[in-house]
Amino acid sequence: MHDPQAQPADLADAAPLDAAPLDAAPADAGPGDLVIRDAAHGAGSRTWYFPDGDRPPAGPDGGPEAHESLMILNVCARPATVDLDLYWTDRPPVLGIRIVVPGERVRGLRVPWHDDPADAGRSAIPVREQYALRVRSDIPVICQYGRLEAVPSFALYTTMGFTR
Repeated sequence: MHDPQAQPADLADAAPLDAAPLDAAPADAGPGDLVIRDAAHGAGSRTWYFPDGDRPPAGPDGGPEAHESLMILNVCARPATVDLDLYWTDRPPVLGIRIVVPGERVRGLRVPWHDDPADAGRSAIPVREQYALRVRSDIPVICQYGRLEAVPSFALYTTMGFTR
């Protein structure tokens, strides 16, 4: 298992890939140039924050499943190594829950968020427990968080995270 306090190894030594300026392509560059640039450098940010985590209770039988999801889009040709950090109102954070998003793929994650079975206990989120989430990636990715509430009626909440 990796050191959860540490940044992904690739992140610690990586050049700032999100420094590739959006205007790096010539003005007459076509859509294909954007695809090539994104495949080489990625798009988005390497750090995202979502301050309003709140796992909903199960919905009624036969209806849509209440859930939270974290969507991560990786347009880079190589895989993104991502660490998830959970922050709580009443205890220390849980840092470094490792997941991988394959190159040129989108990954939808639902609680519990982990790839390594050793992280299963660390990534458990109790129902109706307030928490916040930080996403750290070794390459730029695009993140979105959503929650479907099913009790007392259906409500969908979705938001892009804060990034710098």
